[in-house]
Amino acid sequence: MKAKIFSYLAPLAVAFSVSLTVTAQDDGVSVYVCGMDNGSAVYWKDGVEVVVHPYPTDAVWGIDYSSSANSIFVSDNGDVHLAGTMKIQDGWDNYGHPRMVDAAAYWKSNEEVKEVKLTGNNAQAIFVSENDVYIAGTYNWDGVYWKNSNVGTFEQTFINPHYESTDGGYTTYTRSTPSSIFVSGKDVYMGGSTYYHTDINNSKDSLTAGYWKNDEPVSLAVWHYAGSYSSLNPSVKSIYVSGNDVYACGTDGAAFVYWKNGVATKLSSAAGVCSIFVSGNDVYVAGSKTGPGFTVQAAYWKNGTLVPLGVAPASANSTSSGTYGIYVFNNDVYVCGVNRAGAFVYWKNGTEVRLTGGYAEVHGIFVTHSGQDVTAIKSVDNPSFHACFINNALKIESPNAELISIYSITGKLLYAGKKNEGMIEIPFTTTQGIYIIKGSVSGTIKTVK
Repeated sequence: MKAKIFSYLAPLAVAFSVSLTVTAQDDGVSVYVCGMDNGSAVYWKDGVEVVVHPYPTDAVWGIDYSSSANSIFVSDNGDVHLAGTMKIQDGWDNYGHPRMVDAAAYWKSNEEVKEVKLTGNNAQAIFVSENDVYIAGTYNWDGVYWKNSNVGTFEQTFINPHYESTDGGYTTYTRSTPSSIFVSGKDVYMGGSTYYHTDINNSKDSLTAGYWKNDEPVSLAVWHYAGSYSSLNPSVKSIYVSGNDVYACGTDGAAFVYWKNGVATKLSSAAGVCSIFVSGNDVYVAGSKTGPGFTVQAAYWKNGTLVPLGVAPASANSTSSGTYGIYVFNNDVYVCGVNRAGAFVYWKNGTEVRLTGGYAEVHGIFVTHSGQDVTAIKSVDNPSFHACFINNALKIESPNAELISIYSITGKLLYAGKKNEGMIEIPFTTTQGIYIIKGSVSGTIKTVK
């Protein structure tokens, strides 16, 4: 449980000892899933659908006005950030009908929805770091990312811009397609693929799976044309950075794999992969496993061990299931996808939760603390001392106290530092239990347990 603690420390002239027992009353988890429903870009929060770009009620019959939310990120303050694609009109066709084209889009939703049309064709992935919004996508044949620094507009950065040249009347080119984005500190990582077309007979064509770190390409797997195309084109579907380690999942041209710092691990029975998440020392990859005939079953892998989801296809004539995203929160595994009945769902530790909607698609999942849980804190020696947990930070309020350190009951140092007197707020992740807060009141060291 990610948490905030709100505490009031009354000014004291003498040393004191307060024993506090903290017990959770609610897990306080909110599950967000993004996608499309009946042509409208939407997301679901705890099963309740929110439309961010509605399909027009006056749409011309036969014209596609659809939009889709492809990726989701939720900030600590509750803002929901979405990246996706919407159809916009670009003139008229020869029959006098609206000519619709794809446009990359960004939506920010909380009390109201803000929409920004980006200069591009598709926005595929989103990440928020230190109030900056990063979005990966494409502009024509170029891979790009957009960054918003709280100024209301997005700056566009091209990665490995495509080139075209003509030799003897034949054009060669390169095309880059990012599919995911992750920001760690000041470094921007994007996973994807690059296609190099360099010969009139395709004999020198190649496809590279890899990622870009601050616009510099890093190759993970390369396929070279040798008379036929690969059935598993190399590509990176998702990227995750933990500390100094870079993880990615995709295909190396021969098998579905995940990479850690460039070293590939083959995933057993895999029929596809879509998303990767790292929690502590554990690596989770969402995808699908092979079934009878051409059927597949939703699944994920934890450290390479297969975990099937839902009901397995009974025969080659059975319907399939699949996944689109994975998130791990408080050791619980959340995976969004579609079940064998064609319903769009998410699974929590293998238990299915259906989402409302008509003709729907799901594309990504994000799990965060809801900010609604309240903890009971029992004060033994000082009844005026009270606290409650809300949202991802530790708050301590006292007009005369300065925080020095926080310890677990086992003596593990959780935080060290000194803040100004008054309201103290620091990032803090905790679980139920007993914690020791050491502070200074009017120059005298005090300890709260």
